Amino acid sequence: MPPQVKRAPLDFRRDIFAILFLAVGVFLTLCLASYSPTDPALNSVSNVPYVKNWGGLVGAYIADILYIVFGFSSYILVAVLFLVSVLQFMGRSIRLRVREVFFYVGMLTCASALIHLQLSTFSIRGHEVAGGGILGGLLGEVLTHYFNRAGAYIFSSVAFLLLFTLATHLSFVEIALLIRDGFLIVMRASLRVVSMFSRGVGSMFKVGILKGAKKSRAEITETEESSLAADAEEEEEEAKAASTTDDEEDVDAEAHHLPPRIARMTGQEVEEPTVTLKVRSSISCASPLCGAKR
Repeated sequence: MPPQVKRAPLDFRRDIFAILFLAVGVFLTLCLASYSPTDPALNSVSNVPYVKNWGGLVGAYIADILYIVFGFSSYILVAVLFLVSVLQFMGRSIRLRVREVFFYVGMLTCASALIHLQLSTFSIRGHEVAGGGILGGLLGEVLTHYFNRAGAYIFSSVAFLLLFTLATHLSFVEIALLIRDGFLIVMRASLRVVSMFSRGVGSMFKVGILKGAKKSRAEITETEESSLAADAEEEEEEAKAASTTDDEEDVDAEAHHLPPRIARMTGQEVEEPTVTLKVRSSISCASPLCGAKR
């Protein structure tokens, strides 16, 4: 009996967490994209009859909190959620212990500081929002005070990269390979789509050419048939005209040979034959003049 290979039990937790992270990322994207200053918020009261946020009342409060705390870097939080979902689908183990959560929060804070240094405020539907939020503004101002603007950029960038590596356990070489693999997958898919599209267009073009050729052949055949029919009609007309002319000539010839009485009755002119009579005189003359004449 061959040894039976024991299969490892399927672990659905990764797929469950991947789907949850993906759903949360999509929901936060909708909440942030549909943020409206007139919706209910923590620091304002709204009397509008309905909420414009696509996430409803909960989405309006979540978007307001994220913009206040992290500013524009809230979209980086969404990108991190999508990244964690992809890693879970790929089978990478992502642990969300207190240390990893601290690393993620620090990474978002450093990103907020970078955005604050570059963009202090931005407008959303006429409402001014801090670019880096509260955390980014505080860290950015502190770093600018002690390291000046250039030092603040360097410190924030290095801290963001280090905290990202510690939080996701991904090296930049692996990230580059993942980007390359994703790019190759997208290129192959696009090439397949282009090839399928070109084949479809080529087949349609061939069908159009064949239909056009058949149509032109039919038109040429109809033209030839019409020309042949016209030639035949012309020949028939010429034959009819020739036969009519021959009949008229025969009638004229018969008319010339009609007897005089019938010709006069029909009103045709009849040529009277001229008869020349030569009379020979046989009378003898006894006079001497006649003898002389003879």
